[in-house]
Amino acid sequence: MVRKKSKLFISNVDGFNMIPLDILCEICNCLFPVDLLSLARTNKSIRNFILNRSNIAIWRAAFANNADAGGPPGCPSYLSEPAWTRVAFDKSCQVCEVALRDDIRHDSVWWEFGGRYCEDCLKQETCKRIPNELRQLVSGVAWDSVFPRIRQGEEYYSSGWYYVKAHQQELLARLSATDDDGLRRKIIAKRQAETARIMQHGKRCRSWAFKQIMNRADEDEKKAEAKADKAEMRRMERIHEIVKRMNDRGWNDEAWMKGGKLLDQLSSYPDILAAKRIATRSQESDDGLVARLSLDKRKFTLTSRLGIFERQRSGLSTINTAQLKIVPRPIDVALIPQVRTLLEGDRDLIELMEELRPTMPQLFKRWEIDALAQVTEHARNCLGLPNAPNPLELAIAIVPCPASCPQKHTYFDKLLQHYCPRLGSQWSNPVPHGTPTDTDSYQEVATSVYSQGPFHASVFRFQSGPVAEGLKNVVKAYGLSPESATFDDMKSQAAGRLLRCLSCDERFRSARRSRQSDISTAPKTWRDAVKHCAQVHYEDDEATEWELCD
Repeated sequence: MVRKKSKLFISNVDGFNMIPLDILCEICNCLFPVDLLSLARTNKSIRNFILNRSNIAIWRAAFANNADAGGPPGCPSYLSEPAWTRVAFDKSCQVCEVALRDDIRHDSVWWEFGGRYCEDCLKQETCKRIPNELRQLVSGVAWDSVFPRIRQGEEYYSSGWYYVKAHQQELLARLSATDDDGLRRKIIAKRQAETARIMQHGKRCRSWAFKQIMNRADEDEKKAEAKADKAEMRRMERIHEIVKRMNDRGWNDEAWMKGGKLLDQLSSYPDILAAKRIATRSQESDDGLVARLSLDKRKFTLTSRLGIFERQRSGLSTINTAQLKIVPRPIDVALIPQVRTLLEGDRDLIELMEELRPTMPQLFKRWEIDALAQVTEHARNCLGLPNAPNPLELAIAIVPCPASCPQKHTYFDKLLQHYCPRLGSQWSNPVPHGTPTDTDSYQEVATSVYSQGPFHASVFRFQSGPVAEGLKNVVKAYGLSPESATFDDMKSQAAGRLLRCLSCDERFRSARRSRQSDISTAPKTWRDAVKHCAQVHYEDDEATEWELCD
């Protein structure tokens, strides 16, 4: 069969006259529009050849290839093939020709406007309203259908339509050139027909772009899933290798493990696969893993035994807790050394609790003594009196209720006797804030089981720093020693004798007249002076000075 002769126009300046016509035709039949666009930008000779209207067959073949490959819709009737190629494939701004970032997740082409825009050119070349000059020239026109318009980007729901300014200016010039209303309406009708074709073709293009975005999203999702599956497969290979090594060291599936399987237990450790390769895991790493498994097993066992202990604890002790100044909470009972030894052992828990029952009153009493000793030492440290024999009985040892309670500045023994409206009868041992730093695995498990920390003397907030030194000055003003002066000593020594706060006197003299009324300079009893130090001077950097009134 004789091959049909190709109709390509080749001039002497094109640079193609040395290429056989059949070969050149085959090359052109394999190209896509974007290829022709790139070739046209290489040199002038190739550009003249590609853009020659006599060679339109090249473009038609390229768009046929584009359609077969699922590319953008073909050339519309209102544009030439090269012009439409620039709209669909060029990645630069159609005004300033600056290169734009091509985001495959968004349709960045303004199809109805003929290309892409950078942000600056978009603001300069488009507007969001039809000017009144146009509306006033012809009445009764549906102006929304006269010009191509687009809703685009993040402002799709919040703003109006975009219009091209040049379209409006061109139509305004044509309508202003004649006063014939009929001719104006014909011009507008022709423009509406052109706009309808543009909008219809733009709709096809946007539908194609949306499908491309969805297809790309599906591809990305499949790639991500495949990557995740591959990573999971590698992860499981690593874990299986570690399981094998743990089996060699005597670890197998046990009931305490997650899901009852060693594999699941190891999978719950986020750092077990820190090494990229199994070979990089050292003997030391495996030893650490064995230690971790042993610790988790111990925690599981302790949690189980603590749960049994808590259910049986109510009948364990016959002591009247009203006889105790500080009542141990359940976690405190679990941390008593004798109880802890019982819970950490392997013997039957119910049997051991029966053996422990007769000794519980004595253990509670010993715990109370230890707790009071902690409070006593805590008071010494806060007040700065390390040698005070009985700091809880000192006149300066004021302490507030641990909760927001009217008992703000009282003494420890009196604090023990009051009923707190917020903490109730258990206020003597409130839950401390924060997490203890000196904990071991047993205490961590107990804290987790009971959802609270053990007793800590810091819940009793004795005065410290400059405030404590100011309290000492109150006692010294009466000629007594802060290390030994008790409440009763101060009561007898200070009867009928008032104090004056020298710090407040100094503030009063240096304050503005409008602020002097806020400063209390009235003489005070020793009890009021103590409260005054804690309430007024708690932020001072220096101790408050006091002297007896004349």
